[in-house]
Amino acid sequence: MRAFAIAAAALAASAVSVVAVVPSEAQVSQPPRFRHVIVIVFENRDASQVLQNPAASTFRRLAERYATLEHYDAVAHPSLPNYLALISGSTHGIRSDCTGCLFNAPNLADTLAAHSLTWKTYVERIPPARDLTHLHRPAVKARIPFLFFRDVLSSPARVDDIVPLAEFGRDLKAHRLPSFSLVIPDLCHDMHDCPVRAGNR
Repeated sequence: MRAFAIAAAALAASAVSVVAVVPSEAQVSQPPRFRHVIVIVFENRDASQVLQNPAASTFRRLAERYATLEHYDAVAHPSLPNYLALISGSTHGIRSDCTGCLFNAPNLADTLAAHSLTWKTYVERIPPARDLTHLHRPAVKARIPFLFFRDVLSSPARVDDIVPLAEFGRDLKAHRLPSFSLVIPDLCHDMHDCPVRAGNR
């Protein structure tokens, strides 16, 4: 799973609400402060399979206007270890898309809360009735990394921050986006099971 698309999408989405300013030399060491960070996860494509693909015009425009992280690659295989590392900095030794794995470990939900910042995970085709704790198809649950942390599952308020993708548009329009948004397309639109054109669309 190459994560180049994550970087391009995240940088592009973040830049929507941020005015770019050329920093002075005194500011160069200070990272920019974003009001919103949006990470959209796409899978199983090399950067060249996307950026050199005629069906990927949106990805190319984002890469040309913003940036690509050329050496940002997956840390493991299959999907779950990568999603865990994305929100906790560790694969926790996982080497499969297990459905029963649970961790007592710090994660991004903890870090954001400690700084009075908010988060949501927007999931396309979330299970009916949002019965998130009973997902049994490994490839589906593996895409929702917050479900693998006990402190998230034990908090109804945190579980409520895992929502259907349709809420993203409503939150954006109402200026209610959280500080950090993790956007998880379904297995077709993230290009896991479908061609690049599905993710581009």
